[in-house]
Parts: sequence; C-alpha cells; structure tokens
Amino acid sequence: MRPIVELQGVWFRYGREWILKGMDLEVVSGEILGVVGPNASGKTTLLGVMQGILEPQKGKVLLDGREVRKLRRKEVARQIAVVPQDSGVIRGFTALEVVLMGRNPFLGPFSFESAEDREMAMEALVSTGCDHLWARPMEKLSGGERQRVLLARALAQRCPLLLLDEPTAHLDLRYQMEFLSLLVALHKERGLTIVWVSHDLNLASMICQRILMLLDGKKRALGPPREIITQEIIWEVFGVNAILDYHPQTGSPRVTPELPLH
Repeated sequence: MRPIVELQGVWFRYGREWILKGMDLEVVSGEILGVVGPNASGKTTLLGVMQGILEPQKGKVLLDGREVRKLRRKEVARQIAVVPQDSGVIRGFTALEVVLMGRNPFLGPFSFESAEDREMAMEALVSTGCDHLWARPMEKLSGGERQRVLLARALAQRCPLLLLDEPTAHLDLRYQMEFLSLLVALHKERGLTIVWVSHDLNLASMICQRILMLLDGKKRALGPPREIITQEIIWEVFGVNAILDYHPQTGSPRVTPELPLH
C-alpha cells in the first residue's frame, strides 16, 4: 500500500539553523501516528512541511504519490485538514462560520457556501458534540469547546488526512479525555489517517499505533509504543529517569518520572 504522506531525505532550516535533518518518514493510510520529542526537536516544523506551508531546502514531500510543492494550495487542502493549538487567529467568528471555513477548498472563485456546504458544517458540529454552539462567538467558548469546533472545521473538509498540533495542550483532564475519546471514535468510523503532535507520552501511548520520537531534528525512533517508550530512549531524548508500567485497560506503556530523593 502506498503511504498517504512520504518524506524523502527532508532537510529544513530557518535561517542558518537546521530544524529537520535528513528526515525519512512514511505515514500509513488509516493509522494514528504520534509525534513526540522535547521542545525545539522539530515536531511543529514537521507538520508544516507535510502540509506544504514550509518548503524543505533538500529532499521531497509526497502526498498520495505527488510532490507537495507542485500542488496548488486548494489541492493540498482537499487532502489534509489541520487542527492547530491556538485559535486566536479566528476570533470574531461564530462556531458555524469557523466550521464553514473548512469548505473553502471546494469553493470556486468568488462563490459562497451552498446549502450542502452548510449541511456538511452542521453535520461536523453534530459529530463533535457542539452543534448547540453554532451561533456562539469563538471567544465566548471554553478551551475544550473551541478545540471541538476546530476539529469540526477539519472534519467539514472531508479530508483523508488529519494533522493535529498539540490539540489538548491547554485542556484540563476532563476535556483531554473527551477530546481523545471523540478522536478515536471518529478514526474508527471514518478511517481517518491522523498525525498527532504531543508532549504527553502517556496520551500518545494510549491512542497511537506508532510513535515517532524526534531528537534534534532527527528520527531517533519509530515504531509501536512498546518499542519506543523505553527507559533508555526516554533518558536519551528527555534526560529523565523514568519508571515504566502498563495501563491496566490498554496495556500501553505508561511513564512516571523518577523524582530525586533527598
């Protein structure tokens, strides 16, 4: 099976500093791939390169077998939807207006959303459990509600690939669990391919089939959580001694940092 996204020897830098260094990666259709690593390891940059908003100085990025840099932005947006960490750029819009933005890649020049587009947007709001918020301004919503609306916008695009950049970073435990439960349910129902950037090793371990561990812009490890989340790799990547056990429900590895004793 051909990967939905493939990075071939990708190097990317801002100015003189290389952020990604010779990255090779295949994202398999239908999987949930977690991307983890310390700050400045290249996680968010990797998502930017995948969706073509950042063009690598070396190497290629292929989307469904075609080079991303040669595709029009609307073509990419019909294949890739993104749920960002920060919704500040869309303040001043209602929830429904934000979700309707997900239909923009399918509109012609100077055209407006059709009744079908509005129906798709409302379906996406229903599927994320926030249809009752449709008329509320985004700035009046809680953090959890805003993340659900942003997920609904991505679902309204009807794309096969979903990229998430720390979507639970500012949510409390309840909203984290609700968001992840919703994500797993949608993955099963729709067969979405999901690439999820996270700082939380335990959450990534619970829901991801594979985990990519980045260190200094390079692929340190890639594979199932039980192979990637080890004491040796956690020490090498994060500089933390970890106690490992296994989640009683999922069997996924669970990390507890070892505290210094005085």
